[in-house]
Amino acid sequence: MRLSAIILNIVAIILVSIPVLFLMYGYKRDYDDRYEINPLFEFTSPDMDYTLSVANEYIHPCGSVYGRVDEMSINDNSGNRIAVIYYASKITQFDENTVDVQWNEDDVTVHVIGDDYSWRVNYSDAEGRDLKASVLPRVFLIYVYISGVALILALVCLLFVNRFRACCFTILFLALISISIYPFFSRRIVKSVENADVHAIYDITEEVSITNSNIRGASGYYDRVGIHWNNRGNEISVCTGVRGKITDTSIKSECENDSLIITFNGDDHFTIELIRQ
Repeated sequence: MRLSAIILNIVAIILVSIPVLFLMYGYKRDYDDRYEINPLFEFTSPDMDYTLSVANEYIHPCGSVYGRVDEMSINDNSGNRIAVIYYASKITQFDENTVDVQWNEDDVTVHVIGDDYSWRVNYSDAEGRDLKASVLPRVFLIYVYISGVALILALVCLLFVNRFRACCFTILFLALISISIYPFFSRRIVKSVENADVHAIYDITEEVSITNSNIRGASGYYDRVGIHWNNRGNEISVCTGVRGKITDTSIKSECENDSLIITFNGDDHFTIELIRQ
């Protein structure tokens, strides 16, 4: 092969590799921003049966109003994550002194000091649950890495090894398709939950809406459910982890005084109570 042809091939490989590597880096940053959590601190119940673990899930680099999203998980002594709450916080200095945890005989109540609500979980309601973190984001990340590397290697073989030309064209086609469809499958989707039975008991200002925030590739299942409660002009929004098929789980909402009780029945059995301060 002439020197000029070799140089042109190398230039072509570089021109293709740069955007591919840039896309792979962008996907890694996106994964880190949305799925990698940073453990902060934890609390242990007096009887040592339960632990409340607090971690940071996301911090917006621009420092927007709700620039941080934190995860609070209640773990039993077997290591099961029996309940998980995700919430957006305005608090910048977040430490052990910011969270008030009340360990009771039957339940635990958690209040982030400065917010206008608490959330309560009854141990018996959450018994037997285990909310493992979804493996889909990591699978998608590995998938796009392999696709990107395969694309570059196929291009090298295509330009320098003629006998692999047909095979390389196939690999190039599959790799390009894989990288192009990755964002479609990895994005979160937010949609209203159609099978929610929402009851506003006291007056018309008690409004409750529930949404399912999910990974598009598993949109038929619950990942985390957003609970939005307009309690007499005081709006409260949190997310809680739920597992199971959407079609097999019904959701019921009831207001009692200054509490909102959300019950999941069916594929997942779980009750969470939001308490207005």
